[in-house]
Amino acid sequence: MPSRSLSSVSRPAGLSPRPYRRQPAIVGQCNRLARQFAALAMSRLYPLCERAVRAGAWEPAAEMAQLDLPPAERADLYTQGLCCLALSAVLAGASHERGRNGLEEVLPWLPPPLQSSFSQMLLAPELAGTIAELQELSAAASIPSAGEQLARRAAIPALQLLKQDPLIYCYEQFLRNYRPSLRRSGSIYATPTPVVSYMVRSVDFLLKQAFALRRGLSELGRCEVIDPAVGSGAFLHGLIEFLAHQEGEQAEPDHWRHFLSERLLPNLRGYELLPAPWLVAHLSLGLKLATCGYDLRRWPGRPQLILGDGLLWLAREPARTGLPVLIGNPPYGNFGRPTRYPWLRLLLQDYKRDLGERKLNLDDDFIKFMRCAQWYIERAGCGLLAFITSRTYLDGLTHRRMRESLLASFDEIYLLDLCGNNQRERVAAEGQVADGADENVFPIRQGVAIGFFVRRRDSVQRSCSVSRRARVHYALLRGSRSEKYTNLERMDLASTSWQGLQPQPRLYFFVPRTLAGQSEWERYPALPEIFPVYGTGIKTHLDAVLVGASDTAIAQQIAAYLARYSQDQLRRTGEAPEAAESRRGTPQHKAQLLRQLCGLPSQQLYHDYAYRPFDTRRIAYWPPAIEAGDHRFALMRHARPPNILLVTTRQLSQGSFRHVFVSQTLTDMCLLSTATRECAYVFPLYLFEDGAGATGMRPNLAPAFIADLAKRLNLRFVPWGSGDLLTSFGPEAVLAYLYALFHAPSYRQRYSEQLSYDFPRSPLPTHLTAFRLLYRIGSRLLKLHLQISPPHPSAYLLPAAQNTRLRLDCLHYSTDGRLWLNRHQALAGLPPDCWHFRIGHYQICARWLQERLGQELSPAEYERYRLLVAIVAETQELMAQSSSALEALLS
Repeated sequence: MPSRSLSSVSRPAGLSPRPYRRQPAIVGQCNRLARQFAALAMSRLYPLCERAVRAGAWEPAAEMAQLDLPPAERADLYTQGLCCLALSAVLAGASHERGRNGLEEVLPWLPPPLQSSFSQMLLAPELAGTIAELQELSAAASIPSAGEQLARRAAIPALQLLKQDPLIYCYEQFLRNYRPSLRRSGSIYATPTPVVSYMVRSVDFLLKQAFALRRGLSELGRCEVIDPAVGSGAFLHGLIEFLAHQEGEQAEPDHWRHFLSERLLPNLRGYELLPAPWLVAHLSLGLKLATCGYDLRRWPGRPQLILGDGLLWLAREPARTGLPVLIGNPPYGNFGRPTRYPWLRLLLQDYKRDLGERKLNLDDDFIKFMRCAQWYIERAGCGLLAFITSRTYLDGLTHRRMRESLLASFDEIYLLDLCGNNQRERVAAEGQVADGADENVFPIRQGVAIGFFVRRRDSVQRSCSVSRRARVHYALLRGSRSEKYTNLERMDLASTSWQGLQPQPRLYFFVPRTLAGQSEWERYPALPEIFPVYGTGIKTHLDAVLVGASDTAIAQQIAAYLARYSQDQLRRTGEAPEAAESRRGTPQHKAQLLRQLCGLPSQQLYHDYAYRPFDTRRIAYWPPAIEAGDHRFALMRHARPPNILLVTTRQLSQGSFRHVFVSQTLTDMCLLSTATRECAYVFPLYLFEDGAGATGMRPNLAPAFIADLAKRLNLRFVPWGSGDLLTSFGPEAVLAYLYALFHAPSYRQRYSEQLSYDFPRSPLPTHLTAFRLLYRIGSRLLKLHLQISPPHPSAYLLPAAQNTRLRLDCLHYSTDGRLWLNRHQALAGLPPDCWHFRIGHYQICARWLQERLGQELSPAEYERYRLLVAIVAETQELMAQSSSALEALLS
């Protein structure tokens, strides 16, 4: 390779190692304790509990027996419960002088239906050694006890670093190591203390401001607080702590105890579907009350924590006071579960009616909780809803009816957008993931938002709720997780910098939108009005097995997967194969589907697959083997040459519109982006139909669009090819025109707002000259992107390959224009705009190399990369030309 493409230095600038951030000691202690507990639970405690349960020991009380938990689930409940009980005893400062290591001292904090069972367990000789080891591990962690916190009358600084109650934090980390699948499927992610604190303080402010409760939450009795998905009790825990500061520090002990027993505990309710978090919530609140000077073992009353589905309980239980306050963090996803209750399906119809969408994402659990809470408050006549949930409803297209319904039900809506969507790719200039650009307050991928929804009681003048129209206030909080925690700790609703929104009809966005040029935009036809047959790309649910570089590699991947999840293997692990294979989404179910591939002819099974831009792979494509109907066969049967598929998105998660490409083969749903909202929509140019002409193909173009375009151009439409553009035009001329149009930077900038939430729309040409010019540009772009024609010689920016091999150890694009591949080798001649060029969210020149990190580039592979860079360079030139042509079109 010529010397001008290589440089040598000892170490390229910018490749210094990332700084190490030391973990606080208390966090390390709790994490270590959780791992030790999980290891002991899996190796010894769970097997002991399971044997005892199957032998009929430790029968639960009648209230628990009616749940009819399988033996394995009951053994798991006892395993988790004993671990948490041991830690609670240490945190409570229980005495070790009495028998059974002091665990019996915290038994009264357990749910009454479980106290008898756990009392028997503490007496079981076979568990004595394990319980003692649990207690020793807990004591060795040196976590401050409730007595120490009570003596200080303030939070201990070390515990504040956890951002959660120590028991809740340790339980979540324990579950992460012990049963990570339950943590994910049950959405067991405790809400961080700064988030809880912000929400509780804001609720207190709203009660004072909107409902004239002079002392806010201290006037429990005139209002009640309900957490319909209480989890391990983080919100009720935070509310007790807030009231302890408000009431406990300003009153005599007797007054505080009277307030707790007469006002707080009777007006605090929580519901939880899963038994283990429900048990932890009892222990957590017992500990918290002890920290605040109120020991449930000595004083009357206990938290009203009910085991059951909060949705069902809200439907059955009317509000006990005139002012219900619903607060919490309901689960987000539904994991494919249908809505169980007919009455709830009927309520959800209010969010779904008249949408006209092919696919609705309105059955997520948090949407069910929001709809049920909305209905609960409507029945009560007034109320306050404070939830932290997925942020998808703020600007999701299918959520527009939900937003309209919320506007009609409430008087004030406050939305704090915490962002943090880790499904969105944040790529820095050098092609690496950006550090700390925006982090989630939870360890999850989906961005979140806090919503406060206020409904005042109707006045005499407004007896009908039809005229109700909420005022919407919006605020955005971005940054690292620690920055968000810091801000939330010192903010409340009153000090938040709110921006007033005026959601506009049809879409009713709950985020700021300027919508400049909206009337002009809506005059143009959208892609579904041009191409009637369309849909999303393929979602295999198993790319690592079904997609590969070659047919042989895929066959090996399938064989290895089937061997790993064979029925014999399942029986050896003790799991019933029939039960595992019947649950959609499980590896066993996927393996059952994959068995259908065995014996199929290779020519029938393996196909080319447009996986990413300029990255065509092979796929084992057999529709019955792909879960949930995501094979898209009705659409993908048209995906074969000579057909051309236009690929774009309907909405964006972030950034600007760059989401358009083409394919001639089966196409992946993530062709343009891995973000959920930015799934690839595929528009075939032709449809393969039996008997539709000699070629068996007909154009996938709406007759009304063709008639309008033919009239404007004064040309005759032909059903195949491009036409001569003198007397006729064809489908491929239409596609080339659209492709040039959607690549024009001026188009993307002019309609940037609209392209973030709608399919691209096409301005129609006013004269033939502009159409011909955009056609020529688009035709050249199509040939480049389908790699039918090579780039122009002037587009080759990198020198031709020689015999030198390049080792890909790193990727760093320096300010002097050199691309470092390792400590000693760099490529020169790659302009910054070419290096940073993206299609969708993929940085094209960086991604190709990232796929090959740790390898050596042969001269042939280097030539392929050189070709890719040339395609990008010429694409940029053509995009600039298309902008000029578009300006002439729109002028």
